[in-house]
Amino acid sequence: MGKRYLTLAVVFALAMSIGGVAHAHDPDDIDSGDDISEFLSHQHGGTGGHLPATSQNVELVGKLRVHDAAPGIIADVGEFGNFAYLNQFSPGCAADGAGGTYVVDISNPANPVEVGFLPAHAGSYPGEGNQVIHVDTASFAGEILAVNNEICGAGGVGGFDLWDVTNPLSPVLLARGAGDTDEGAHPARQYHSVFIWQQAGKAYLVGSDDEETPFTDIDIFDISDPTNPQLISETGLLKDLDPVAVGPYGNGTTNFNHDMVVRKIGNTWTLLSSYWDAGYMEFNVNDPAHPKFLGDTDFTDPDPEFPTFSPAEGNAHYAEFDRKGRVFIGTDEDFSPYRTRFEVLSGPAAGQYPAGEFGFTQPIATLADQKLNGPTVFGGYGCNDDVASIPPPSVLGPLAPGEEAIVVFQRGPVQDPNHPHGACRFDEKIQNGANAGYGGVIVANHHTGSGGGAFPDAFTCGGGNPRSIPAICIGHRSMHLMFGTTPNYSVPYPSPAPDEPTPGTLGPDVQAQTAFDGWGYIHLYDANTLKEMDTYAVPEAKNSAYATGFGALSIHEVTFSRNRDLAYLSWYDAGFRVVDFSTGQLQEVGRFIDTGGNDFWGVQLHKAPDGTELVLASDRDSGLYIFRYTG
Repeated sequence: MGKRYLTLAVVFALAMSIGGVAHAHDPDDIDSGDDISEFLSHQHGGTGGHLPATSQNVELVGKLRVHDAAPGIIADVGEFGNFAYLNQFSPGCAADGAGGTYVVDISNPANPVEVGFLPAHAGSYPGEGNQVIHVDTASFAGEILAVNNEICGAGGVGGFDLWDVTNPLSPVLLARGAGDTDEGAHPARQYHSVFIWQQAGKAYLVGSDDEETPFTDIDIFDISDPTNPQLISETGLLKDLDPVAVGPYGNGTTNFNHDMVVRKIGNTWTLLSSYWDAGYMEFNVNDPAHPKFLGDTDFTDPDPEFPTFSPAEGNAHYAEFDRKGRVFIGTDEDFSPYRTRFEVLSGPAAGQYPAGEFGFTQPIATLADQKLNGPTVFGGYGCNDDVASIPPPSVLGPLAPGEEAIVVFQRGPVQDPNHPHGACRFDEKIQNGANAGYGGVIVANHHTGSGGGAFPDAFTCGGGNPRSIPAICIGHRSMHLMFGTTPNYSVPYPSPAPDEPTPGTLGPDVQAQTAFDGWGYIHLYDANTLKEMDTYAVPEAKNSAYATGFGALSIHEVTFSRNRDLAYLSWYDAGFRVVDFSTGQLQEVGRFIDTGGNDFWGVQLHKAPDGTELVLASDRDSGLYIFRYTG
């Protein structure tokens, strides 16, 4: 077990019937060696446009545009008392610590006022993690805000920060960059999300460790003394669980702990983890130092919203229990509305392999022949540090009509001593392929993303800034077979790495085609049996006419009414939605999209000073919206 580390220096997407993840989280250059950070750090967004304005049974009570609003800069939202807290996501990262958390006075919901900013450490920013609770322990009494840290530049810190916001106008930093350090072997690992709760006189935090997925990426800390967080347990799919029993997996078999909540259901403190293609998992944390696995959900096969596709898309992103703990809604985040059929056409590796299409590149469906096809060559990692290793397209010889010259890169580098520089973004690799003159790019998974060989065909199509050529992602095994090398999944990579292809090695002819399979949607589950009760997708998410030009129409987060069987949802460019589940079925009963469009990330329940139930929603491009359901 790692030991917490406290730095007080203020320092898709797709596969036709054989795999495919649809992803995308945000925009800026990242030079990080983290395991899944180049995927998670760019998961949100990347697709232009919005749905038109609409409103039904939803009143806009108030809204605030933060002083430095910019596209994609706002992340999650939290609240306590008369104050809301908005995370500033990438590109809110700068040497002077521009990332952080806005403090907003919402005592008058019709007129929210920005009153402060809690800076992140330079080179870091918060994202999914944003929560405030009242804590009363032997060491601390008051309100604590917890935020995660993602690394976006030199000197950035990982882990999480804790702030005393008992007086929101005079916050005090309690812990900076606390997290798992493997007994002090390195600074805290990057965390994508955090959640805090109080239990039996103590306070705890659970975080998603980006760098140890899917091994020990569910980290639980005792934060009863918030100035000295202590790591008390680690678990994960490949540590304490049976990966065979947890399956079947969603399309792409990309498995990692993305988000968590904890609630007391009956006599059981229950941790609900959203574990992407492995589904939604429940753990008994009555003893947080020794979590006990209770069970997991299975994705219905074929996909219940798109039944012509098998397996289901997967992408368990976020989930919450309803007010009574009887059910929970899981939100499957899917940023590419296409599945990919990938074939190796020549050589001893000929056949079909799991693959996905990036959601930010030129859609394969827009090519003249609606397919990416042609000869391949291995190009290494394809990062800015590796540009000299990328061979020229001329090594492929003349192309036949309709063919593209295709370069194959590997994801990372991560834990590869042969390439000690940091991992680079997917869109950086693809742009370097385009700059070299290639007409298409394939990005193969790395050893860590393959679970050390547990998931050899897992593929990850992260998001990023728009790129002008088509690109797909494939599993690590596929890459080895294409270039005639023996698959190896050692973590870390052996040094030297005799089984990795050498840049310049020619590969087979390949072909990739896509078919519309829609955007991400929601599931209603029985919290006791973990059986799926119903699913729902907004109509536009199922219509191929909305595949491009209307923004990302995937679901993101959910919260629940305290008074009625209603769920409030942030549906990115499909706006704010309200769903009734009182019959055990999901029925949309309210919606809101502002003039000019919205791009909602987070939703959080709020009780106004007069007792009215309101909902806070964070718009990625502007700031805070405050709603009241009127249906």
